[in-house]
Amino acid sequence: MPQQVWLITGTSSGFGAEFVKDLLSCGDKVVATARNLSIIPHLKNRGAVITLLDIPAPQVELEAKTHEAIAIYGHVNVLVNNAGYAHFGIGLRNSTSTSSVYQCNTVSFASLPQQKERNACVFGSVTAWHGVPAVGVYCSSKFALRDNLKLSTPSIPSIFNQANGKQPGNPVRGVDCIISVVKGERDAAYKPWTNTLALGSDAVRATRRKCEDTLTQLAEWEELSRSSDFANDFIKTYSLMIH
Repeated sequence: MPQQVWLITGTSSGFGAEFVKDLLSCGDKVVATARNLSIIPHLKNRGAVITLLDIPAPQVELEAKTHEAIAIYGHVNVLVNNAGYAHFGIGLRNSTSTSSVYQCNTVSFASLPQQKERNACVFGSVTAWHGVPAVGVYCSSKFALRDNLKLSTPSIPSIFNQANGKQPGNPVRGVDCIISVVKGERDAAYKPWTNTLALGSDAVRATRRKCEDTLTQLAEWEELSRSSDFANDFIKTYSLMIH
């Protein structure tokens, strides 16, 4: 494959640092960012261009810094949007979840017009699927990011215009269904509480298709996914933690 230019955020440790090392060894060019450049001089010594990018910064500053990073080589082939942090606390009266989603999106969307192939890797988390107590804000932000880039396309407005006012769901019946669930009456009587209630046949179809597609993709990539694990002893310990 021809040499590529990668823009990687959050390279002071973890996935970000490993990306930089592996890509440089492959002969690719890397622009590595961190909120504190004094932590990553070793990446510069390896051949990466290092630049300051602090994800919690205001949107205007994030856009400017992203454009500066792209200008180093004139383009970017792949963006690895890795920077982030775990925020402890419940979601009520807390804007961190919304902020972290917008901050990640700002870097992604600022870089897409300058990308040759428009490839973006946004790091999620398994907590987007099962959640963890005390880090609900972090979990919800990862959940929000999971499909955001894929869905943020120019065709979306036309899709909404075509569907608007033509949905099969009846709001009156929908409200009636919700009240029945809350009160545990009629069709909802004696059923366990549901965390998700699809309203309308279109919602049932869309939800089922998404779940089936997810399971298909999971099975297709399962071998590769499992190959990234640590040794068995660590896996057993972690499994006990999340269950």
